[in-house]
Amino acid sequence: MNIESMKMPPKKMFVISGVIALVVCTSSLAVYFYLHARELEKRPDKQNELIQQTISAVSKLIALPAGEQPTVATISDPEKLKSQPFFASSVIGDKVLVYQGAKKAILYRPSENKIMEVSSITISDISTQSSTQKQEIRVVLYNGTTETGLTKKYETEFKTKLPNATIIDRDNAKRSDYATSLLIDLTGAKETEGKGLAKTLDMEYGTLPKGEIKPTGADFLIIVGEDKK
Repeated sequence: MNIESMKMPPKKMFVISGVIALVVCTSSLAVYFYLHARELEKRPDKQNELIQQTISAVSKLIALPAGEQPTVATISDPEKLKSQPFFASSVIGDKVLVYQGAKKAILYRPSENKIMEVSSITISDISTQSSTQKQEIRVVLYNGTTETGLTKKYETEFKTKLPNATIIDRDNAKRSDYATSLLIDLTGAKETEGKGLAKTLDMEYGTLPKGEIKPTGADFLIIVGEDKK
């Protein structure tokens, strides 16, 4: 999970690596955020814009605490959080808005523009690590149709749902008759994460189709099909 601080100076924004323990007052249970740090120096203005877009979208669905900027976190590994009731329905790409002063946490799903959970919380502990840990999702897009430029067109939707993922390459698939889009785990070791990504992106999860070339340097391959036109 990448956590973005709204209180950092605009010229330089950092992400804390560690674990935030959230105590859910309604159930007296501790909820643990697993935070994978990423330094956001290169495009702080863009990052701040994405955070503001999230807050704006949520404000249209629920009344937010006045006079307080929340901490916004993106869930990257929901399986580590499933044991906690607040995160029971979470998927990759969901956002958590934490209002420390108002003692409120909101689980928001951008892909459906829907509030999934709201809870009273208390931030009881923040532990930081001396070194940052980067968890990058590297993706290659293949165009599995006859439509020129479909991967570039699909990139907008992809970045909206997975703003922290990186598209490292685009190419044409060997076939151009894919009716539905397909996500493939290229590492062979990220099946759970891959299925979560496929659900978030509203596509199928599967293995590399026969005849397709396996790209290198990526975690996942997405073959964009007719359903993403």
